[in-house]
Amino acid sequence: MKEQAKRGETAGIIPRYLTAEQAAEYLSLAPSTLYDWVAKKRIPFVEFPGKKGRHHNGGTLRFDRLALDRFMRQHSVKPLAVWESSQNP
Repeated sequence: MKEQAKRGETAGIIPRYLTAEQAAEYLSLAPSTLYDWVAKKRIPFVEFPGKKGRHHNGGTLRFDRLALDRFMRQHSVKPLAVWESSQNP
């Protein structure tokens, strides 16, 4: 419980700004995939200046949970109209 409070988590409340590990878990991704997407700038993130990180050239990374939700909506595959019309004659 103390560890959760230290990370900004309390009783099921998800913090707005997530660490890389939290963001990977939130998106159900392997951390290596998330870091790969960061390196390729495929996913929104905030980079604080500082020492070079283990997986990135800059400082500390954070991920805005609302931006991640928007990213997921923008990358949702929409069903084809052809498929929909052929299933409902």
